[in-house]
Amino acid sequence: MHLLILLSIFITKPPLPTTNISWYGGYFNGRTTTSGEIFWENKMSVASPTLPMGTVVKFYNHKKWIILVVNDGGPYKTKPNGYAKFPLEPHPTRGFDMSRRAFWELFRDLDVGVARDVRYEIIGWKPRSTMLYRTGRVDNHN
Repeated sequence: MHLLILLSIFITKPPLPTTNISWYGGYFNGRTTTSGEIFWENKMSVASPTLPMGTVVKFYNHKKWIILVVNDGGPYKTKPNGYAKFPLEPHPTRGFDMSRRAFWELFRDLDVGVARDVRYEIIGWKPRSTMLYRTGRVDNHN
C-alpha cells in the first residue's frame, strides 16, 4: 500500500500553470515585432512580456493544443486611454497575447477577447524565431 502511494507521487505530473490570454491584430499589422519580424494578424505568433524571444510554448484548450514561438513583447499595462504605460510593465492579469489567427485556431471564438485559465507549458527554445507552430489534439493530458 505504501509503495503504491509512493509510486503515485513520483508518477503524477504536477499541474500545468494557467494564465489569461488575449488576442491582438489590426492596428499592429505590418509593424515590426520585438524579435524584428513583421507582425500580421493572420500569421501564427504569440507575445509574452516576460519570456525571451524564441521560447517555444505549448497552449492547451480542452482537447486541442497549439505550439507557438514567442516573437513579440506584451501584453503590457495600459493607461485609461488604452495607450501603453511607460516604463512598460507586464499586464497584471494576462500572460500572453496571441495573433488573431493563433487565438482563432485554439479557441474558435474571437468575441471572448480574453480566454481565461489557459494551460500552457514551456517546451523549448528556438533561436531566431520563425513563427513555428503546430496544432493538434490531446488524448490523455491532465
